[in-house]
Amino acid sequence: MPNKTERDNYMIGILKELYKTQKFAEFYTDGETDVFQVGNIVALSDDMFAFRAFSINGDQIGVVAYSVNRISQIQTETKYIEKIKKLCDRDDYADISKDIDDDRIMQSLLETALGRKEIVSVKLLENDDYNIIGFPESVGDDECKFKIIDEYGFEDGFAYAKISDISELAFMTEKERRYLRLWKINASPCE
Repeated sequence: MPNKTERDNYMIGILKELYKTQKFAEFYTDGETDVFQVGNIVALSDDMFAFRAFSINGDQIGVVAYSVNRISQIQTETKYIEKIKKLCDRDDYADISKDIDDDRIMQSLLETALGRKEIVSVKLLENDDYNIIGFPESVGDDECKFKIIDEYGFEDGFAYAKISDISELAFMTEKERRYLRLWKINASPCE
């Protein structure tokens, strides 16, 4: 059985090829065999990668970043991927790769979200649940301040995190878009 470093190097080799070819893939994480996300890679470093994610309906649903060591399986050229490619009709984040520095994936995504005033979900230290959902307020070398948005779209204080502690970041996927819509509605209530 290969050790963790050999396995990570093997996965990085596959991810590099997918990044170069811009091929769609199914990404399975944390040993899951039934749950996966589909997309194409927009940034890659030795320990992190980010990809444009697509829904079951072929809608682009944002950008997701993971630690390479969370990947347990990658599949390409499946019937499911072909279905998603047929259904794709818009490309909101087609050019996002130009905004992401491969050596600073998490920080670049946070800076992009800050500039676009968009919501992110953040998992810290390999946690199973999102620790923070909200707007990046400020991004430093290894720290970030977030304006927390609750599930009803209301502001709920601030959170602070070290960027190096982020193990997963979701950028304007369906969940974050829902939170943003609710926040906008709450920010400008009908008279």
